[in-house]
Formats: sequence, C-alpha cells, structure tokens
Amino acid sequence: MPERKLWPVTFRPKKEEVLYSWIARIAAVYGMSPWDLLPDASGVHYPSALVQSGDQRVLRTLAQSTGVSVKALAKRTVAGSSWRWPQEWWVGGTLPSPQLCPMCLAADLKSSDRVQFLRLRWQCAAMTICPKHVVPLFEACYHCRQIKWPICEATGLGCIRFLCDECGSPQEQTTRAVAPASEPALRLLLAFETQLLRALQGCSIQWSWIGYATPTEFLLLVTDLLGAITYPTTMSRPIYHLQTPCFPLGHQCLPSRASMH
Repeated sequence: MPERKLWPVTFRPKKEEVLYSWIARIAAVYGMSPWDLLPDASGVHYPSALVQSGDQRVLRTLAQSTGVSVKALAKRTVAGSSWRWPQEWWVGGTLPSPQLCPMCLAADLKSSDRVQFLRLRWQCAAMTICPKHVVPLFEACYHCRQIKWPICEATGLGCIRFLCDECGSPQEQTTRAVAPASEPALRLLLAFETQLLRALQGCSIQWSWIGYATPTEFLLLVTDLLGAITYPTTMSRPIYHLQTPCFPLGHQCLPSRASMH
C-alpha cells in the first residue's frame, strides 16, 4: 500500500480534546465534514472509532496524514485514556451521540484563539454534569433536539465553532438554564461522578460517608448499587428520585435516624 501524504494544514490538538473534535476542526479549515477526511473502511463506525474505541486501522491512517503517532492519537479516545472501565461495564454496539457543555463552548469563543473543541472527559459515560458550570451535558442539539454529531465551521474572523449537522445552529449557550430547586441534586450528582472518575483513574476516594476506600472497593460498591437499582424483580419498586436533604451522599457524615423521618 503506498504511503499516505501529510495533510497540508494541521494543528496541535487542544489539551484534553477528544480525537473526533480535532479531526472536525481540521476538516473545517478545508470546508469539509470530518467524514470526508477519513479513509474508506468497511465495518468502521467512525464516531465510535474517533471517540470510544480507537480503531487501529483508522489511527494508523490518521497518523500517516497528520504526523502524530498512533499512541498519541489513541490517548484521545475513551479506550486509550487514563480511565479504566471494569470489563463488565463495557457494552457492545456503536456510540449514539456525543456529550457537550454549551456553556464551555461559549467560553471557548471568548478565549484568545476563539476556537471551540469537545473535551474527552465529556464523552466518558461516568460524567453527565459539567464540573465547571454544574449543568447537565447535552446529547442533542438544544435547538432542533436531533441527536447528531456536530460539525465544525471556520469563519472569516478566525474562530472555529461547532454547529448542528441537522439544523446548522451553533451549539454554544451563554445562559445557565437550571432551576434553583435542581441545584442540590446537580451538585450531589457531580460529587458522585467526581469520585467515580477518580476511582476509574486509580485514585483513592475522598468521601467520608464511606470512609477510606480503594478504587477497586469503590467500583465494586458502584457495581452493587447499579445492580440493586436496575435488576428487575417483582418484589421491588423503581427509584424515581432521591430526597437530597436526607440522602447520605450529600453530607459529611451519615444522617441521624430522626432526620430521616
């Protein structure tokens, strides 16, 4: 097979940028979609290959076209990141959609280079809340509600922004649309996700409600909780919401028996 030539224009990926985002930004310089830059490969689901799995065929081709090593490219996928998923947590199939924070994208446009990019940590299933803005991550365009991978556009003013591939709307948002009543629940969920990400990275847990826990112990606890909540039985009822004031995860110590009545 003849060696592929380097693309005429490439640039360094952003810190913590997911591989798909980097390819989409390069494609925007050429006025193309990210799929136009990728090789034909039967059986390859490109969103999954550029975000989740790091398909070796795709990585080798990109390495030849960009001059970036296969190892460096793989680190910008979920499978190649520092997170270590328990084997039983892996599921088959393709990745349905990205996750993004519209407020982070709005802040990108105010940065010195005015370039938006998608963060790798947003694509980890353990994260559903933006730790910077404490808002839920979006899986669909908040204008048309279609679940599609956003594409990039390079404007004449030197900025690069992500647009919905369906309606063409920008994906940034400057308003924090969170009801005050939801604030405690969002911060509680963010605290849990922060510790889960620490465990997946092999770091110790910093929650006093369970005392000291090794990463393995915490992941086993989460596995048990997921099983207890999702396992269908005729003798249990589903949990539809948490009563945050009396839920022990939100406190430095376990609540008293009287406070739970």
